[in-house]
Amino acid sequence: MTLGERIKALRKEQGLTLVDLAGSKITKGMLSLIENNKSKPSMDTLEYLAEELGVTVSYLTQEGDSEWTKEVLERSELYNAFDFPTELIKEEILPNMDKIAQSNDGMVVYHLIRVYYRYTGQKEKAEEITDLIEKFYKSIGLEHLAVTDKMNNAVSMLYERDYKNAYETIKQLEDEVEKFKDYDNNIYLNYLFWRSSFAADFDREDFLKYGELHIQESYKMENFKYYYLQNLILGLYYSHNEEWEKAEEYQENIRKYLLFNQSDKYRFEVLDRNRPISVFYLLNQPDNIIEMIEEFLKGMTEMVEGDYVSEEPKLHQEYIKQYLPVFDMELAYFKEDYNYVLENFSYKMYERPQAQHPLDRILFAVRSLVYPLSLFETGKVEEAREAYNLIEEIVADIKDSIYAKEMHMIKEILFK
Repeated sequence: MTLGERIKALRKEQGLTLVDLAGSKITKGMLSLIENNKSKPSMDTLEYLAEELGVTVSYLTQEGDSEWTKEVLERSELYNAFDFPTELIKEEILPNMDKIAQSNDGMVVYHLIRVYYRYTGQKEKAEEITDLIEKFYKSIGLEHLAVTDKMNNAVSMLYERDYKNAYETIKQLEDEVEKFKDYDNNIYLNYLFWRSSFAADFDREDFLKYGELHIQESYKMENFKYYYLQNLILGLYYSHNEEWEKAEEYQENIRKYLLFNQSDKYRFEVLDRNRPISVFYLLNQPDNIIEMIEEFLKGMTEMVEGDYVSEEPKLHQEYIKQYLPVFDMELAYFKEDYNYVLENFSYKMYERPQAQHPLDRILFAVRSLVYPLSLFETGKVEEAREAYNLIEEIVADIKDSIYAKEMHMIKEILFK
């Protein structure tokens, strides 16, 4: 949408005629020329029109097409956990970069492009996008958002699996985050979470220090962004270290959190409300695991087949539908229906190109081990070992991660 088109649209939305908006400041004819992009207004005229229309000058002068930009962010491809939206970005966004609005929505689209460049190994282009976003926010006086985007840049490095660089990038932001933490506490909490999360396999002291600090600051600021995930990660760590008393603190934190956060997404995230942190997925399960999964699948199926609608991306029906086969495999395995697993298993079920955090990658690798375990239980030991090796190779770069304990336990079973 051009400057003239934006002025005209706002005028009509507010029921103003050309004469009404022109007032005594400019002529009706001059306003008509501006609206039809045949004349460019002076800064004085822009300031007058912005004031009359109740918007800022920066809103009027933003480049790109705001409607097109908004429509891009509503595309369902962005919420498909099975597939990175390569074609959408390559075929529809990159050829139309001139349409990207110079606005917050536009910067989100640029972030998608940056992630695409990371995902396809184009690091230099990704850094160019980072510079572009930083310049935009600084040009409109929103330096704190420039700092936020620097963190987003570090997060985008997940998509090239450069976890060490992501950690080092986050660390370098400490002074800038400190500068704005009282102005926008989201910046500080984001920093604490990602610094802890990225440190897990590189600096155990940092991992624990910033994770604990994140939880403490969440209470102080009454802001619980990433609170669930932070407790989940620390709870897993202490459980895998068999520090059960410490691990229970994080189980209890999440139990309390779920009492006051009634978001429907936790119907999907949490299988067992009594033990909200699932330490293992295939081994050491409670006696009632079959009943819990059956009840869980019933609820999820109702959401998928009904008329349930949610603004939360992780509650989109298509998103939930992608996870049902995973639980179906596990249910069959726990029922000892190993042939069902062997006949219906597909590695594709566990591919999540949009989930590149080490924890996500490890957990889906672990859950896919339902297949080699079923081979093992049916006496196909060599095939089971081959299947395990194939899965382990997919996460070879992080197979020694702190999150990989169950993988190692299953390997011992298969190769004993």
